Amino acid sequence: MQLKINETILEIKKGDITKEKIDAIVNSANPRLSPGGGVSGAIHKVAGEELWKECKKLGGCAKGEAKITSGYKLPAKYVIHTVGPVYGSDEKPAELLKKCYKNSMETALKNGIKSIAFPAISTGIYGYPVEEAAEIAINTIIDFISKNEGIEVVKIVLYDEKAYEIHKNILENLIKKNEKIEKLKDMIKKMERVLVAFSGGVDSTFLTKICSEVLGKENVVAVTAESELYTPEEIEEAKSMANFIGVEHLIVHTDEMKDEKFISNDTGRCYICKKELFMKLREIANSRKIKYILDGSNADDVHDFRPGRKAVKEFNVISPLMDVGLTKEEIRFFSKKMNLPYHEKLSNACLASRFPYGERITKEKIKMVYEAEKFLRSLGFRVVRVRHHGKVARIEISENEIKKILEFREKILREFKRIGYVWICLDIGGYRTGSMNEELS
Repeated sequence: MQLKINETILEIKKGDITKEKIDAIVNSANPRLSPGGGVSGAIHKVAGEELWKECKKLGGCAKGEAKITSGYKLPAKYVIHTVGPVYGSDEKPAELLKKCYKNSMETALKNGIKSIAFPAISTGIYGYPVEEAAEIAINTIIDFISKNEGIEVVKIVLYDEKAYEIHKNILENLIKKNEKIEKLKDMIKKMERVLVAFSGGVDSTFLTKICSEVLGKENVVAVTAESELYTPEEIEEAKSMANFIGVEHLIVHTDEMKDEKFISNDTGRCYICKKELFMKLREIANSRKIKYILDGSNADDVHDFRPGRKAVKEFNVISPLMDVGLTKEEIRFFSKKMNLPYHEKLSNACLASRFPYGERITKEKIKMVYEAEKFLRSLGFRVVRVRHHGKVARIEISENEIKKILEFREKILREFKRIGYVWICLDIGGYRTGSMNEELS
């Protein structure tokens, strides 16, 4: 199983690392660099006593670091020794494991090594779960060879069949994800200039970043809607993200509350909101002779009730992330790799989504929801929704924080009653997206 990145080949194979005819193999060593069990014992056994004699002179090795010796009787010219974390014992094991792979490859580069083979570090007696370790190994290697030239071949050699299958499947899935990214870039490349409906959330930020890389920052305009339905914090985050990416950013005011159909809040409310936004975006695009308007809808959105998609079609808005099949999880994955801030940011629908269909939406009610959610966040709750049912506030938070919120019971009661709610209840089902659509199914 192979993947080529720039001029480097990454290969996953089943076999015996001590038999690899390669510039260097990596030893999953102990801190003393002494012969042990597993991979380390096998390497020392084949290399002979001379390897241990040289290792003794190195004075051991700290976890996450790497040291190099000759390969002696091994087919490999060198052995790079690295000490992985003990799972469940060492702090920040993932960071230490990343360092093992990164420092081993840096050592290889410093010594002119063109080909290197890794075992599955720390997955033996050190107890690191193979699935987690494989994700870290493959992603760290790919990240390194994407940014550094010089190594021509990187192998991960697995003796165990199950470990091999796990690594192979992870690489296969990664290849499929990368194919989606290439397809996305090819699609955008044909557009020349674009206007992006930019909320500053994970999806639209990722899309805007890709557009800026493919088309150039000067050919991308990001536009954010501002109205009573969006919090001031969201607008500021959108400004910050657009500035980080470096594209032109416009704020356009939308006035959904002037439309009686929106205020009456039937199941088509989202369509009216999107129609208002896309109408403004089309005006801006036409004035700048920009043909393409893009939004950040992703492949997961097809599984929820989305009346706003009707407006997408009416105004010829393109949803590239959805079209190439990128899911939210995949978008977060690539956003993290691209070092985009807020890649773990929660989805945050407009404040109108806090009202059950049929309840009229007013500016006063919107303000109540905003103040209530802001207060809960000030208490340290990150995942928050306050669903507005007349005089009742139904609080949704993540399931693992349901017990914790009861510690603030008196404070929440006082503040919510000050805001205007008479009854305050906690939804024991926890937070879930689109919970107001549950009554439709």
